[in-house]
This record gives sequence, C-alpha cells and structure tokens, in this order.
Amino acid sequence: MTKELIMGMTAFEQNRHLHIDLGDGTVFRVPPVPGAVGITMLANLVKVSFGTDLPNAETDAQGLARAALGESEEGWEEREALYESLRASEQTRVAQAAILWNVQGGSIDAVHDLLNTEAGEAYPKALGRVMRSCGLGMPFAQLTTWLNGASASPGQTGSSAPTSGPTGTSNTSASEPRTATPPTA
Repeated sequence: MTKELIMGMTAFEQNRHLHIDLGDGTVFRVPPVPGAVGITMLANLVKVSFGTDLPNAETDAQGLARAALGESEEGWEEREALYESLRASEQTRVAQAAILWNVQGGSIDAVHDLLNTEAGEAYPKALGRVMRSCGLGMPFAQLTTWLNGASASPGQTGSSAPTSGPTGTSNTSASEPRTATPPTA
C-alpha cells in the first residue's frame, strides 16, 4: 500500500509572500495580511475548529479563507481568478495553506506539515502546530482526543456514544443538571 501525500503541492516564502506551487509550475501567491487581520483570523479559526458557533461555521470558514487569501490586498482579482479556476480539492489546500500561514501563530512550518503529510493526517497536524504556537495546544489536543475516541467506535449509536465533551462536561445543550445520589446498601 502506498502512502498518498497531498497532491504534489509545495510552498515557500519569498519577498514576504507565501508561494504555493500547484505541482504543474503554476504558482499561487498569497500576500501577508496585517497583524490585526491575522488576530481576527485566529478568533474565527478557533470558532470554526472548536465548533463554538455551528450555525455560522460555513460563513465563518469562507470569510476566513477569503481573508487569508488576501481578499483586501492588492492583486485580489488576479488571485481570485486563479483560485476559481482550481479544482475543489486544490482550492481547499490553497485556502488551508493560506490560513495556516497568515493566521496569528501561523507559519511556513505549518504549511509544510499540511503539504508534506499523508492525506487524512495533514490538516490536523498542521492545525495542531498553529494551536500550540498560540497557546491553545492543550484544548486542541483534548478536542482531537475526544473526537478520535468518538470516531474509534463506529458501531456506537447516539444513545451509546460518549456523553461528555473534552472538558468532561456534557456535550448536549439540553442536558439535565445531575446530582449525586448516595449508594444504597
């Protein structure tokens, strides 16, 4: 069995920009965003990653990608045209790389984790690096451990799935308060 890497894309930094080679010689250039935008991006990335605002997750993720790709920076129209011409899987990797590079705490190392790791493991590994760099490594590790535990038992039904979240609290919003009852003899 061969191990599949992510689509042969590579990335490097040059002149303060992230350059993503799509594997065919086409290069997508991502400009740096101002620090304040990177901080806002981190807040949105945390919301999306931790699922704290599920009704708005798709909108937040799309806004995060546009900000990371430099929507408000010079040359957006050209980048947007190239981005829109990519296949969906290529768009995903380019947007993820831009987020991991431009977000507060992001780095070229996180981008390399994304592009140089086996498919299926790449984004969690890269995102973990970013979360650790901004002090959110422990909550992120708890979340991924909890999610991995829930997915490790695919035969479980909703009624037999774990009922506590990564912090030990109930993962349902409609849970009843629990009171301890002494054991009966």
